[in-house]
Amino acid sequence: TVTAIRALHYAWFHPGSLIVVVAPVLRQSRTFLDKVRRLLRHRLGVSPRRDPRAGSGDALSLLLPNGSAILGLPASDGRAFAEAAAAGRRPSVIWLSIQKSTGCTE
Repeated sequence: TVTAIRALHYAWFHPGSLIVVVAPVLRQSRTFLDKVRRLLRHRLGVSPRRDPRAGSGDALSLLLPNGSAILGLPASDGRAFAEAAAAGRRPSVIWLSIQKSTGCTE
């Protein structure tokens, strides 16, 4: 929940930013984005959309009204994203929050 709040706070107050959160597995990426989606709807009264830049069929992205995007990626996709960034194809902002699995659900 804390990671969802931090990602949403940054995205909300930095229009046009890109926030990428890499989780160990796909299920955790989905859980993270579900938390962000619920925060947007219930606390801010906003219905986020899927980011069309993320590609068709990708349900792991949210586009906010201010143009910010939040992506939740499993570790396997996170490696490909990091390699693309290292090769010079960098988005304007990358914020990664990585937590080692300690048995907790956050």
